[in-house]
Amino acid sequence: MELVTKRVPAFIYPYSIVILDGDVRMNKNDLRKINNADNILILPGNKSPERLLASYLYNLSDVDPLWSKIADGYTKQFCFREYSMEQINAGGELGRQNAKKWFNSQLEYWGRNGCKVLNPFLSSISEEAQEFRTNFDNMIKQYIHD
Repeated sequence: MELVTKRVPAFIYPYSIVILDGDVRMNKNDLRKINNADNILILPGNKSPERLLASYLYNLSDVDPLWSKIADGYTKQFCFREYSMEQINAGGELGRQNAKKWFNSQLEYWGRNGCKVLNPFLSSISEEAQEFRTNFDNMIKQYIHD
């Protein structure tokens, strides 16, 4: 975000598209900084992707069929055995690092590119995901035509 606001050439239109985590929406100062940028998209939600996925999985029932689809023996308890939701959602840099460490520790169980979790999650936020895809497609068209 700083590179965009400081107008570093590689981070401004038409040289790049910058995609920011949804938690940027929670900081009005950050939103003001990027308000006039033509090349920024914000991911769905109001949290980092790691925290969105953690919340999605945490809110599933212990007996939801998704758990067994992820991997044999994979359970909600297994998923959150090393990091609790409190640790993942903690404030500041520690919480941010916990969320990233939790995500990276689970990714190996989630299939190629995390598809066994990402696809059901994206289906659960289908309207927001479709809006992001539409905005992305429109931005790509702008780059192609300019």
